[in-house]
Amino acid sequence: MRARYELLRPHELEEALKRAPVAYIPLGSLEWHGRHLPLGNDAIKAYELCLRAVERTGGVVFPPLYWGAECLKLRGVGVRDGTVDIDYWAYRAFLLDIVRRVVKQGFRVVVLLTGHYSREQVAAVKEVAGECERITRSVGPKGTPPVRVIALPEYELATDLGYRGDHAAKWETSILMYLRPELVDMSRLTDLLGVDGEDPRIHASRELGRRVVELIVQRLCERVEAALAELGLRRARE
Repeated sequence: MRARYELLRPHELEEALKRAPVAYIPLGSLEWHGRHLPLGNDAIKAYELCLRAVERTGGVVFPPLYWGAECLKLRGVGVRDGTVDIDYWAYRAFLLDIVRRVVKQGFRVVVLLTGHYSREQVAAVKEVAGECERITRSVGPKGTPPVRVIALPEYELATDLGYRGDHAAKWETSILMYLRPELVDMSRLTDLLGVDGEDPRIHASRELGRRVVELIVQRLCERVEAALAELGLRRARE
């Protein structure tokens, strides 16, 4: 609970920064994810992964950003897809400003984990990370160590398992089966409309979700610890 930014009192934020100045920012979308998954699947997935990682590395998790860039839209099928996305440049500018303001709070490692993989959103996330050094030159006290931004879609941490990103199919369904099983209703999956990947009715399972989640969290934590070490920072003991 105390790792969730919105629930912290000021003194708890100070304590979290002293223990580990790490900020997790989960990113997602609002879009059709088959008939069996929630519209906010991507952000929910990224948020739950970040909450598991922060338990190991310390730091805080910001509220998930549900707004995404370039999301799936069903056309000509007579079904309301529920998709609400925003312009790429608006998304990129907003995300850049979020990182700048998070850094001003004293965070030195920023994790941008996106559960939505549109080409536009992934590009925006990685471009924002690339601009971070320019941003950090103008904020913080003199002598402040540079900031590291870890920016990626979660599947990049588990490609050796065969997970390379799908849409409401085998992998995303399995992950949510493990992370938030109460949000998955397989009885609604009467067809594969808007599902991109292996049929989750055949291939998805909670056990597969557990395996991929554990690997993603482990590797994400390794990257965070490496970034802290590179900055000459160590996580303070509780």
